[in-house]
Amino acid sequence: MALPRLDQVRSPRSTALLNTLAHELRRRKRNQHVADLLPDLENVLARQPA
Repeated sequence: MALPRLDQVRSPRSTALLNTLAHELRRRKRNQHVADLLPDLENVLARQPA
């Protein structure tokens, strides 16, 4: 639910936490739920301002 709304978030702290989450999820790609979510999360984070 949160990924579509991330474009509206301008909090560097939130973005940093989501980057940490993405890093942790990359270790668990065998889980089908993670495998489904990770590409979307990475795409949204790639669009965030640095």
